[in-house]
Amino acid sequence: MKTINAKQMDEKFCCNDNAVVIDVLPAEYFNKEHIPGAINIPVESRDFLEKVAKTVKGKTQDIAVYCANAQCTASGDAAKKLMAAGYTGVHKFPGGLKEWKDSGHATEGSGGKEGKAECGSCC
Repeated sequence: MKTINAKQMDEKFCCNDNAVVIDVLPAEYFNKEHIPGAINIPVESRDFLEKVAKTVKGKTQDIAVYCANAQCTASGDAAKKLMAAGYTGVHKFPGGLKEWKDSGHATEGSGGKEGKAECGSCC
């Protein structure tokens, strides 16, 4: 498992149609605010791995998982589950939504804010 920061998230995942960004928090948090282009698969759901399998193209595809902030353990839990299930392209974004917003990036959702740079500003 690799650990990435907001800049790496923007460059590697937001500009890449072959990568998947997963917000692993419960749906109510995702609906309020999330990284543009992210999908929501809560790590606490019983069928987390099954939902991931239906979403990604294979176990080698690049997958970034994130949650609220560095104190949130959900992204680490998700990354561990994915690695244990044989996924090899797992990237944990431990700073999560807070680091994303603090670095000036915009978010989507009912509570989203305008930021200095849209997702994929590297493109």
